[in-house]
Amino acid sequence: VGVSLYERLAALLMNLAFGVFGNAVFGVAHRLVAYVRMTTTGVTFGLDSASARLSSGAQADSVRDLLRHSIRLQAFVALPASLAVFVLAEPALRLWIGGRVANPEAVIPPAVTIVQILIFSIASRAIADGWTSVLFGAGHVRRYAPLVLTGGLVSPIVGGALLLLLPESLRFQAPAIGFAVVFIIVHGLLLPAVAARCLDTNYTAMFTPLGRPLLALAIGAPILFAANAMIAEWTLVHLAAVAAGYGLAFAILGWLVVMTGAERRRFGGAVRRQLAR
Repeated sequence: VGVSLYERLAALLMNLAFGVFGNAVFGVAHRLVAYVRMTTTGVTFGLDSASARLSSGAQADSVRDLLRHSIRLQAFVALPASLAVFVLAEPALRLWIGGRVANPEAVIPPAVTIVQILIFSIASRAIADGWTSVLFGAGHVRRYAPLVLTGGLVSPIVGGALLLLLPESLRFQAPAIGFAVVFIIVHGLLLPAVAARCLDTNYTAMFTPLGRPLLALAIGAPILFAANAMIAEWTLVHLAAVAAGYGLAFAILGWLVVMTGAERRRFGGAVRRQLAR
């Protein structure tokens, strides 16, 4: 419920401030960035039940290990997907809705800006889903639910304040900025603190698993920026080719950078056993 408040109240604020046009732009932008979270849904599936099983056996170390591995895996999926949406927002939107709206030049540029603001909060949410799933399974809902609900209520207040305080050139982005800032603070900074207390670990341990995915992101990011600089007129073929190349690069980086040596050996052994059957 708390997370839904962020989205629905931000959309309502856009509608109240800018009418149907603002609501349409925000809706298109939010739908595009929402695909990033969808990519991590499968990663979080079953985390709550696994956490519940481990917690019932008083295996605190196992729960922390589960959390560490899930954060690393979710970050490996969410971070490159978020960067792809951030960099390729304009060609993606032009190919998606450019031929469906009466005046694409009026809709697409502000939608791109909204996408590039929201994507940071959506990446944060995609990773935070792992924290909340593990906490939910471990029976700590009452510890984190008030924080999430409070964030959902505060977000439109911040967005409304920014509508009044920001210069005219930035007013259209105010609800999205409010959404993103509050979401990142609540889900990206405060929620890990709650999770650390619940799982009896330190705060920095909640972020340590992000190191390898961030390194992989730094290595693979130039692919997107180079493609965006080199391709002047995007087509679906261009977009598909860049996405395929980028995905292949991250599959390789996942093996070389994100996985540890022990994990590579276990995975390779499992593959060899399957092939030998």
